[in-house]
Amino acid sequence: MKKILLIIAVFSFGVVTSQNDKFFDFGAVFGFNYGSNGDLSQDFTASNLSSDKKSGFHAGVYLNFNLGKTYLRPEILYTKTKSAYESNDFDVTKIDLPIMYGIKLLKPLSIFFGPSLQYTLNTKLENVDANQIEIENDLAVNAQFGAALQLGKQIRLDARYEIGISNNISSIENSSTISNAIIDNKPNQLILSVSLQL
Repeated sequence: MKKILLIIAVFSFGVVTSQNDKFFDFGAVFGFNYGSNGDLSQDFTASNLSSDKKSGFHAGVYLNFNLGKTYLRPEILYTKTKSAYESNDFDVTKIDLPIMYGIKLLKPLSIFFGPSLQYTLNTKLENVDANQIEIENDLAVNAQFGAALQLGKQIRLDARYEIGISNNISSIENSSTISNAIIDNKPNQLILSVSLQL
């Protein structure tokens, strides 16, 4: 958690010191996520339960470094994703730090890609007590890629896809409904965002 706070502090300092520099812009970003997590597997079953897709949300801030025909865009986002295993909803709350490298194509259109660092704050599975779920890997690395449409100077719309790379699992023990199970927390989702330059 200390590493995440340090990253946030450095990011905030960069925003403050770059306000008067024409090569930087910053602002707020928010939107919706739609996707699923990985399978739920239990010791005593031969097959895994695939997660059903559900919608979530994200909100945060961004800093954009304008580099001519390219740009570098780090973001800090509070994200909540949802999926379901049969009748049990599964929620993941996390802090995301995407670092996107973008290439400007036509004047309003760009494409981008890069890593997204993830710090899991909490996981919640319906009908399972929170004390019975253990997050084995708080920190994880994902990958994102997508396209953005710039509307004037202050509004940007983007669509991106995120896939999990590193192992990030939650284990469940001694639950009355699900026991000795492992949930793969790797995201597999579509992300739609609106950015407002400040």
